[in-house]
Amino acid sequence: MDTAASSTPETAGRRPKERRFEMRLTDEDDALITEAASLAGITKSELGTAALRAYARDVIADYRATAVSAEEFSALLAALDQPAEPNERLRRAARTWQEQVDQR
Repeated sequence: MDTAASSTPETAGRRPKERRFEMRLTDEDDALITEAASLAGITKSELGTAALRAYARDVIADYRATAVSAEEFSALLAALDQPAEPNERLRRAARTWQEQVDQR
């Protein structure tokens, strides 16, 4: 991890922490993390926080994104270009919405 990626709230402004997070590590993991933090010039806590934040953002992005094939995307665009005729339920919903807007 480069030091630019570790520019987190922990290293920028040293904001006080409100929560605590503990982990159990093997001796090997602790040695690895200690060395990496030392090389980056930050604490193990700062290194761990930066790594966890980056991983958490990746996980969240993966769950928020929807990947489709080119064929599926083309089918979606074609469906959007040819919307179905509104049925009575949709017309009723549109009238209800318009009445609520008009009341504002």
